[in-house]
Amino acid sequence: MSKKTRQEKIIADLRRKLQTQMTQVSKPSMELPEPERKLTEPVKVEDAQVPEIQVSLIKKDLTKTGILTILAISLELVLYFLTRVGRF
Repeated sequence: MSKKTRQEKIIADLRRKLQTQMTQVSKPSMELPEPERKLTEPVKVEDAQVPEIQVSLIKKDLTKTGILTILAISLELVLYFLTRVGRF
């Protein structure tokens, strides 16, 4: 492959510059318009009513959870003290 002459180098540089200008012109900048934000009114707490059946079910669930928690903690304490004394 022979060396490029000075004129060939200039032509190649001009061709590159022209190509970059052509790609910039052909690619228009596409900006998406911002969507309009609609403000919605928050739900009032007074309007949200929980049926009585659900309240009773929640109370039952909480009492069961509380009883099981107390049993688990007391079992852990009993096992801890039994291992400290050496009976277990």
